[in-house]
Amino acid sequence: MEDIYQSISMNKRLKKLDKLDMIEERIKGMESNLKDVKHLVEYAHGEIEDMKNANSQKEKTERETMGRLEKLEQKILHYKTAFSKGDSSKPCPIVVKFNRYQQREDVRVNAHKLKGTKIGISEQFPKEIANVRKKPLP
Repeated sequence: MEDIYQSISMNKRLKKLDKLDMIEERIKGMESNLKDVKHLVEYAHGEIEDMKNANSQKEKTERETMGRLEKLEQKILHYKTAFSKGDSSKPCPIVVKFNRYQQREDVRVNAHKLKGTKIGISEQFPKEIANVRKKPLP
């Protein structure tokens, strides 16, 4: 009878050992996965650092470029001329020629901000084009 109990007890121990082996294999697999994840995180961290460095370099270059442009903007206006019509109740028109198209467009797009003031901004066309534009459409 004792032999039977010993064999049953031995079978239980073997089953527990098998479970422990399975648990150990799972742990090894998880450790391997953890190492892979750590490697990926380190790689991603390196990539993020590279991107931060590249972005900060780009921002620095952009700031330097904008600083240079602001210094040169005083020279960008080719000329401006004020015309006096003799009527002092109205402000005299000022003609401005821009060397850069983008600057002209920036001024033209932001002209609506001057609504309600005595300042107006419009394009100046040759007389032929102005006359064609004044004619009503057929």
